[in-house]
Amino acid sequence: MSWTKIGHPTDPGDAMEPRLKPLNALVSLTMRGDVNPAVLADAGFELAGLEVPARGGGERPQTVVVDAVLHRPRDSLIVACECKSGANVEAPQAGGYAALRAEDVVLSASITLRSTASPRLEVLYVALDEHVGRIRQGLAAVDVDCPVLGVGDHMLTLHRATAKNGEFENSWPDRSPRLHAPLAAHIPFDENSPMSDVKKVVASVLVQAMARRVPYVSVEWICGEAAPHWVIYGKQRKAALLGMIGRACRSLGEDEFRGQVLYEPRSERRQESLVRILATPEDLDPRGRTQRYQAIARAAGRSRAGSTGLVIEGQYDLFDQLGEAEVEDEVGEGEIDE
Repeated sequence: MSWTKIGHPTDPGDAMEPRLKPLNALVSLTMRGDVNPAVLADAGFELAGLEVPARGGGERPQTVVVDAVLHRPRDSLIVACECKSGANVEAPQAGGYAALRAEDVVLSASITLRSTASPRLEVLYVALDEHVGRIRQGLAAVDVDCPVLGVGDHMLTLHRATAKNGEFENSWPDRSPRLHAPLAAHIPFDENSPMSDVKKVVASVLVQAMARRVPYVSVEWICGEAAPHWVIYGKQRKAALLGMIGRACRSLGEDEFRGQVLYEPRSERRQESLVRILATPEDLDPRGRTQRYQAIARAAGRSRAGSTGLVIEGQYDLFDQLGEAEVEDEVGEGEIDE
């Protein structure tokens, strides 16, 4: 039986897919407690929804999937955000954003308004810094005038709308905030990510469950640990995410974690899929557990060349850490199957 070296899914050292960088930058700005400035949280904004399909008004209404929805409760300001990793602006999509009404997004994102003020909607594009110029040109070509937030390696720069500043722009600091550390992967993957990336994150969660000697966990629980923001996704994307987590659990149980975990799909008698923890180093005799952790770490290192890639260089081995702790003690929903 072999064990795999896993890192935490949201460590700053993890490689982030470039296309997820604009979205993660936006999410980071709403979260206090990070080393980088929480500019949007300080301005009163909350992250209210991800991948939310909203249908605009007008004579020819169309549905646009809003990448991220921001909500400022004190005055009911809603910001519909499109996060772009490339340089092209899709005219129908931009037109869909322009046609959205505040009430459309409030209903689609299930936002609870906490102010007596009528909701107001603004649009924000978020792009990699090197593509901002092309994005602004593309928006101008389809007569959509909105701010564009440029995400660089060391700085976040808001490029304001040409006509007039909206309330969101007035909330942005005069000086562009600097990034003190690489952006954390708050959104480590999505439905377009390769399964290998999903398995890395899911494997990390399963190792944590093993270390806690949990006999079984639901796929929904794993999803909540691996992707904490999944609860605010739109219904279809939420189901797709659960499906990916379930397939990752099945694959791990049949391959890298064979004999250690067992995936059990939902059935008529059980509504949730689950993963049973069959084996964990914590089951070993305490007198030899430290040596066993060390042996597992050596075995994982020897098998690295033939593994399927669940090794993140430069990160601590969870089992090594548990082994070191042992030495110190001796010294002193919703998942969709395909």
